[in-house]
Amino acid sequence: MFRTSCTPADTERDAAAADVDAFVRRAAARARPDADPDALGVACWALLHGLAFLYLEGKLPTDPAATVDARVRTSVGALIDA
Repeated sequence: MFRTSCTPADTERDAAAADVDAFVRRAAARARPDADPDALGVACWALLHGLAFLYLEGKLPTDPAATVDARVRTSVGALIDA
């Protein structure tokens, strides 16, 4: 998901993207040590990216932050448990 630079001239953004990539892979490996961390990491990233854009485009309700947080955590948990 971060194989190529987001913005070649923006090294700070690239560093942040690499940090997110590493975080997602570590979390995936901890949650499902039996799973391929690369595949699970990409699946989690795709889900989070999709949810973020659905919220930004007004396709999902803009509930209080705690409700949105719980919804996102439940979605990721369901993906990892699948």
